[in-house]
Amino acid sequence: MELRLLIVEDDCLLAEAAADYFTGKGWRVETAEDGVKALELLRRKSYHLILLDVMLPGMDGFAVCRKIRKYSDIPVILGSGRLCDEALLPAGLICQGDGADGKSAGDQQFCRAGRS
Repeated sequence: MELRLLIVEDDCLLAEAAADYFTGKGWRVETAEDGVKALELLRRKSYHLILLDVMLPGMDGFAVCRKIRKYSDIPVILGSGRLCDEALLPAGLICQGDGADGKSAGDQQFCRAGRS
């Protein structure tokens, strides 16, 4: 079975790096640069995992996660360079994300969630 991943990230270099990493691990990867595009993709396709940036333009990752939770229980891993700030962690729990990971330590830390 092919695993499908949606990466929602406005930083195109980080999105590409994460996509390359997961593609190399056998995942089928699609990317969205904002929450609106991510929600459109989710209406048309199914995924096994979503890596969701918190600090997106327009609709932030917490709002996207809350919308996803209205109709899906797909695992969502929230990521942000600011997630090292413990003040953001409760918001991730409120929107029912399945995990959180800071991106500031580089691709290995951000992509680590997909291995578990």
